[in-house]
This record gives sequence, C-alpha cells and structure tokens, in this order.
Amino acid sequence: SMFFAAEFMCLMFYYTFYRVLFESISEYYVFIILETSHLAFEWIFYPIRASGTYCNFVARLERREGKFSGILVEFLSPYGLNCKDWQNFVALDFGIRFLILVA
Repeated sequence: SMFFAAEFMCLMFYYTFYRVLFESISEYYVFIILETSHLAFEWIFYPIRASGTYCNFVARLERREGKFSGILVEFLSPYGLNCKDWQNFVALDFGIRFLILVA
C-alpha cells in the first residue's frame, strides 16, 4: 500500500521543515505560537482521521470506480482495513508520535 510510503515521506518532510523553522526562531512568543499551532493541528487531525465519518468516506471511495479514486484511497488508508482496525491503527500512530513529540 502506498499509504505507509506516503506517511513516511510526509513525516520526514514535516519534521525536517519544523527543525529548520525552529532553528531560525529568536523570539519566545513566536516559538509559543508555532508550537501551539503545531499541537492543535496534531490533536485535531487524529480524532478526525479516527472518526466513523472518515472511515465511511474512505469506504465510499473504495467502492467507486475510477483511477483517481483508487489512487486517493491508496494514500488515505491502508487497503482493506475495517473501521475498527483503522481506528486502532490511528490511535497507535498517535501514541507513537506523541511519545516522539515529548521525548
């Protein structure tokens, strides 16, 4: 599945970008604003991905025919997972990222 490759590439770009960004900050208030927005994005993004609405959206895309919807499904979730397995995967992924974030 392309999901794991896309997840890895985005993760590497994401942390590289933030590392460069944080190295160039010289004011504390800018750091606080950036870190707050970063945490808010992380804490809002994961519950949305773990919701039943997201699972239903990906399931509808899987049922649709067409090249674009097939490619989109490859990047949105690992193919063939049911909603409960997907929610467990997102919770585990969030836990690992949280540990990395605070470590």
